[in-house]
Amino acid sequence: MTPTTATPNDCPIHSALLREKERLPLSDYTALYGILAQSAESDTAQVIRHSLKTPRAHELIDFSNAVFFSKSRQPWLRDLLFDLLEESGEAAEVAFSRLAGFGQDAGWGPAVHPALVKRCLNRMEQAQAEGNPSRHRALVDLEPCREFLGRLAGRQAFSPDEAGAAMDFARRFLRTAAPH
Repeated sequence: MTPTTATPNDCPIHSALLREKERLPLSDYTALYGILAQSAESDTAQVIRHSLKTPRAHELIDFSNAVFFSKSRQPWLRDLLFDLLEESGEAAEVAFSRLAGFGQDAGWGPAVHPALVKRCLNRMEQAQAEGNPSRHRALVDLEPCREFLGRLAGRQAFSPDEAGAAMDFARRFLRTAAPH
């Protein structure tokens, strides 16, 4: 195994994450996840998923950094990010930010935009639901979605008060992105 790629014979890495994680003398998992991100083996997704079920402090950030720095676009990695997106909490937010791309990260490009827009629209509609006493707070917390939709719309992020306009944009985007 080279320092930059994982192979089907990378058993020590797989074993460490699957069975011996508590004994690993690591405080930063970025390099380990970066090596795995380059693997062409789709079963690597299950190793990473298993490892992220019991993350150590900062491990999700290390995984996010590894995806960013590795620049890997392995199909299994995209699928893993979409699976994580379906979860709640920090793992879903990490997956969203890596798929959407922020700052210097280009993200996964236009092919993933419809799924991300749909997720943002669903979350904003839930936040806007009648009778939701924490409506404004929920919209504030959806800043990554508001930024992403704003970027797609060619403008700055939508503010929480512009949630209606952001949802209208998302609906139009999805109508035009739908296969004919």
